[in-house]
Amino acid sequence: MWLYILIAAVLLGGAVFAWLRLRVARPDGRNRLAEVREANRRLAQNPRDPEALAVLAAVAFEEQDFPRAFQHYQALLPLVSAHPSLNEAQVTLRYAQAARNSGKREEAYKGFLLARSLDRESFEANHNLGVLEYDRKAFPRAATYLRQAAAAQPGHAQTLKYLGHSLFQMKLYKEAAAALRRSLDQEPEDKGSQFALARSYYALSSNEPALAIFSRLRTDPQFGAQASLFSGTIRMNTKQHPQALEDFAIGLRHEGVPAPVALELKYRTAAIHVREGGIPAALGLWRQITAVQPDYRDVKDLLVRYQEVHSSRHLQSYLLASSAEYLSLCRKVAVKYYAGGGAKLLSIGLQRAEYADLLAQVRTAQWEEQVLFRFLRTGGSVGELMLRDFYARLKEVRAGRGVCLTAGVFSEQARAFVEARMIDLVEKEGLLKLFRRI
Repeated sequence: MWLYILIAAVLLGGAVFAWLRLRVARPDGRNRLAEVREANRRLAQNPRDPEALAVLAAVAFEEQDFPRAFQHYQALLPLVSAHPSLNEAQVTLRYAQAARNSGKREEAYKGFLLARSLDRESFEANHNLGVLEYDRKAFPRAATYLRQAAAAQPGHAQTLKYLGHSLFQMKLYKEAAAALRRSLDQEPEDKGSQFALARSYYALSSNEPALAIFSRLRTDPQFGAQASLFSGTIRMNTKQHPQALEDFAIGLRHEGVPAPVALELKYRTAAIHVREGGIPAALGLWRQITAVQPDYRDVKDLLVRYQEVHSSRHLQSYLLASSAEYLSLCRKVAVKYYAGGGAKLLSIGLQRAEYADLLAQVRTAQWEEQVLFRFLRTGGSVGELMLRDFYARLKEVRAGRGVCLTAGVFSEQARAFVEARMIDLVEKEGLLKLFRRI
């Protein structure tokens, strides 16, 4: 019983308060309720009475009844310029604000443009135009308006946020980072701005601050999968493979991961497995990728290449083993390359784990001279530039012959380059035959 009495009292108090709001005297001493009655009476006689419309529009706006305020300001707007007693700039701005708060985006946009034409320094006009242009993905125009708004109110968090996001979309990463940092000083929990700031740092190669933010966002439901992809990529590029695998695994555990992000997480996880010698795990991930998108990047070629690698212990050592194992295999191939001949190794050089050059003194039944072997540690296509470099090295060491070997293939241009030169090309099939010989 007492509960019902209390509810009734609250409702009655609210009604009384609303009535008193209308009865309260305005600063100029006039009664609001009387003004509203008078305005309605005048509109009944003249629906285009500007002063009456101004009263009703102002009351509705102050009470945040924006749909009603918009109707009144919409009727008032064509009349205001002819009545100096009315504040045209304020009427225009309130029309736009009422339209925005009523969900009328096009009317709001036109209203803020008109308000800005009356006052180019208007913070409200510039800020709102910037936000509306951002929503339209017109990022350069958005940035122009938002810069002016930020000049008027340098500490306005939402202006700085939209300015930072606009600049990020324009790939002006340094300026974007500056605006986003200032925005986050006031709204530190804004995950969207955190992510955009980290992306800006990443684009600027500031990996340490980028990684710090991406790592914090890895578990976020909205940005976690993408943050995990970026943090894992940074760690993968710096050869922190266990940490990178953990990042990618966290990203894949999220629900509803967008397909492009999930595919790239699996693709990069497979790349690390290959580097670590885990070919079976990589093959499994590539099969998952092709089941979703058969033409994803170079996955088809990788599957074909590494299925064969998986079946050949020597090919695994050639492509994936440590530098010591790789060089040991290269020495064996060089010594046994010329069947029935003998070879004495003179020098061995390893270039950034990409290829090895072995210089040997070779004696066969028909000839004796120095031969330079280049073992390319790749399963892809080898072009003419590599062969030109090899030929220059051949002349530098004064070798009479050259042999270039790869676990992949040579391009047509590469083949054409060696046609008139004493260089043999050995592709994957030939290399596998050499492995079987040793």
